[in-house]
Amino acid sequence: MANQPKNLGLLHEDKTGLLKHREWRGLKDTMYDYYRWLITWKDMIVMVLKAPVSTIKGLWNYRWMASYLAAPAWIDRHTEGTRGTHLRIAHLHFNAMIKHTCNMIHMLFKHDKHFHPNDKF
Repeated sequence: MANQPKNLGLLHEDKTGLLKHREWRGLKDTMYDYYRWLITWKDMIVMVLKAPVSTIKGLWNYRWMASYLAAPAWIDRHTEGTRGTHLRIAHLHFNAMIKHTCNMIHMLFKHDKHFHPNDKF
């Protein structure tokens, strides 16, 4: 079958599990995957730029915040081997979750009593 993913286990380093290179899915699907990967990073960068000081304080004060920096790798792992319509649907859902999560984290840090004691939200 031509559309079946090949060599998925060979994309990762043996002991670390890190990606050696991006998966080739054909020109159209690879470009779409890369485009959506950039959108994920854009949403995360916009969140940081809205309140950079609060975000940096959040990274230092809340251990769970660092796990959100791995969101693009998490999406890559969950879309591995998908092509066509499945790839597009998966990315639309994941990007909706990332965008909402970034907005929620921004609101949490913007009104955090540790960082802004006089906030009346």
